[in-house]
Amino acid sequence: HYWTPQWQGWSLRVARGMAEERPASGAHPSLTSAALLYDGGALYATVAHEEHRDYQGRALSDRGSKLAIAWRVDSATQLAVAVESLRYATATGELHRRTAYVSATRQFGRHGLRVGLAHAQSATGSALETIGTVRAGDGTGATHATIGYDYQLSKRSSLYAYYTRLANGRNGIAGFAINGLGRDGETTGATLSGLVLGIRHNF
Repeated sequence: HYWTPQWQGWSLRVARGMAEERPASGAHPSLTSAALLYDGGALYATVAHEEHRDYQGRALSDRGSKLAIAWRVDSATQLAVAVESLRYATATGELHRRTAYVSATRQFGRHGLRVGLAHAQSATGSALETIGTVRAGDGTGATHATIGYDYQLSKRSSLYAYYTRLANGRNGIAGFAINGLGRDGETTGATLSGLVLGIRHNF
């Protein structure tokens, strides 16, 4: 993994994961990734790409690309947008899905408001396999919305509360990453919601 020095706000980060695994299929899984970043203080932007070889089978490659921009409007307000494209190669064909995400944060003294919205399109392609929660077909997308409140007790501590809601398409199987939701098929098309309360302290 290598990060270049920053030059006028620009920097480059590259990584290579060597093909050290030896599965029975004869595949040699490896990954290569790179990210170009710009950090201009009020404006932050990055474009990144990663490629996996032999992850879904011998001689098959997966690719992921992302573009993200964050803009600090003033000392209290920040807006961000990100778009992502994933392409998986499998034994029966390809899966392709695009996702967009927008967020806004606003600080009112000790009070902070956080809002985020993400939408994953229905995946396309001829693949019969499901990769993670990505499967091809109509109604396989999902929309995820989150709203949160943060209260600063001090420079290092804060209380927070978040509400989140994830709505799958009629054939979607997305869930919260931190919880398993049962066997495949039991949650197809489900709408999930959650509430989080907590305290954060930076040591």
